Amino acid sequence: MVAGMAWIDLWTTQPQHVDGPLLDRYLQLLPPAEQAEVERFRCRQSRELTLIGRALARHALSHHEGGDPADWKFSRGPFGKPFTTGERQGTVVFNVAHTDGLVVCAVGLVDAIGVDVEHVERRNALDAIAQRFFAPSEAKVLSALPQPQRKWEFFRLWTLKEAFIKAHGSGLALPLDRFAFELEAAGPPRIHFDPRLPGDPDRWRFVGLRLGPHHLSAVAAEAAPGRTLRLRVRRCVPLLQTENPHEVEGCWAEVPL
Repeated sequence: MVAGMAWIDLWTTQPQHVDGPLLDRYLQLLPPAEQAEVERFRCRQSRELTLIGRALARHALSHHEGGDPADWKFSRGPFGKPFTTGERQGTVVFNVAHTDGLVVCAVGLVDAIGVDVEHVERRNALDAIAQRFFAPSEAKVLSALPQPQRKWEFFRLWTLKEAFIKAHGSGLALPLDRFAFELEAAGPPRIHFDPRLPGDPDRWRFVGLRLGPHHLSAVAAEAAPGRTLRLRVRRCVPLLQTENPHEVEGCWAEVPL
């Protein structure tokens, strides 16, 4: 891509606003193979979040590219990353994530994109996870922080790392300690690559967002170093309504939902 403006819209949906009849409409958007994938989830919450995520992706892609949300076709890369295929491949890239209480879909005019969202009140052994999976420099910084700052910094790092591996396209096949983030109070997150990880860190841009009181999200985008990145957050209920976007300034932002 040439130098200039790169843009990302982060679409957000709160599952509490989606009722049973609307879930049925979402299911009918999907071809039989995708319907079967969704129905295989035994956990009701996982099934509904997955279904909302697929409907949200179709809603967002049709907003930017036009056409009927039911017409989109998808395939997956070798590590499971979805991409559009068929006659309506479009000009944008996308990625979806969900957690308890929130579903997000990042759509952008960039080379690659990844998104993650986490509910920060979930009960996990955060220190043990950081020691096992994070880069040594990240784990060291976290261990020196007091609670509850440590919890928020953990999820800032976790969402950034998840967003990056999804944008990279390798998923969890890429070990989380092969790259490290350096977070500062002001200025964008900086990523450092292990010598075993090829690529140019200068091609990557990151935005972290606090979406309401309980959710943190991060977006990772690959684009030419000279391009300016614009990010907006859109609240919507797929197939029903889309609210005016909230323009995000800087590399960290709080957006009420």
